Amino acid sequence: MTDPRRIVFASPIEPSGASWLVNCFLELGIRVIHRPAETKLWRKGDPAASIWIDEGGSSRLAPRAAILGKWMPSLVHRDSFRFREDLVVDYRQDLPRLGEAQDDTLLFVRDPRDALYSMYRRRGPGMSFAEFCDFPNPETLLNRPDHWRLHVQCWQARAAQRVYRFEDYKADATALLRRILGDLGITASDAEIGAAVAASDSSQAKAAEAIYRARNPSDQEIANRAGTVGDWKNGDDATDAIERIEGRAGAVMRALGYATGVPAPVSVMPAQLACLKVFETIDLPAAFAERRGDPLADPDMPALVSQIARLTPEALAAAKMSPVESRMFLDSMSEFQAALGARMGQHLDRLSRQLQDGEAAHLETLNALLREKRAARRARRAQP
Repeated sequence: MTDPRRIVFASPIEPSGASWLVNCFLELGIRVIHRPAETKLWRKGDPAASIWIDEGGSSRLAPRAAILGKWMPSLVHRDSFRFREDLVVDYRQDLPRLGEAQDDTLLFVRDPRDALYSMYRRRGPGMSFAEFCDFPNPETLLNRPDHWRLHVQCWQARAAQRVYRFEDYKADATALLRRILGDLGITASDAEIGAAVAASDSSQAKAAEAIYRARNPSDQEIANRAGTVGDWKNGDDATDAIERIEGRAGAVMRALGYATGVPAPVSVMPAQLACLKVFETIDLPAAFAERRGDPLADPDMPALVSQIARLTPEALAAAKMSPVESRMFLDSMSEFQAALGARMGQHLDRLSRQLQDGEAAHLETLNALLREKRAARRARRAQP
């Protein structure tokens, strides 16, 4: 038996409507490997790390992964699935790594202003929206707009033309699903597509979340919020955050068809690229890979160093980070600080040597002048 065809489905970590497409795949009988859930719910390397339990030709959701029902109504309304054997979708929110097989890839995105605002509202951190956007990603230490841009550019390099938008799903879900399936070469009838869309829309998702919440009253995080296009415009005092997002990710946003009011994006920060080993494992697009440079030249480095200095348990609590995110964040901060300290030490050593060399050269010049003056005096004294 040949291995099934593997399709990689990527979306940013921020709410982007990807759960809609995951649910559509499930309704079409396509198995979805849910990497974010496996990473959060199972220990690394656990051989049982799968949201599916396979029994007698059918599959059911593992009890540990029941929380996914908050986002995918099919996981609440259906007890079992019969998946086709020739195809599997690998859903990812992480960054692509060097050496991975270049499978068929699709990328699902949302206007980052809405995506970041939705995450901010969902988490409810003890900080402003602007502070939330500036808070570093636990893995890369890039601020949220920069990390979104890195994620999109990395996966877009693999997905090529298979990039789809949340806004198109909201405008015509049936047409978008038909286009995605056509681009991937997956055959489905109009009736199957219509049924998948009907079982996956926002009303079904909210109803499923209500059922899940009734079963799990201790879980108070709201998964399905407004889900509207342009929701960021309703945010109070969001001007600074929106300008930050557009300034950092503007070029990518415009390429995806999102209008921005900031004309020129800021170049990627080199300090993290030079100081964190994780960037040696990421399959970076040329725009990022070519910008590895001296972290001391990064105009944002003082702010990041200051952020490290201000890091307290209270700050982590305000950011509403999970325990896994907090550990990763602290590890990244420690690595960054150690690498930066070493580089600054090298920089100071170079500076010291330059000063010493300059001082030595200066002293040598003075000594030469003194020797010349003494020789001149001796010459004058020797004259009759």
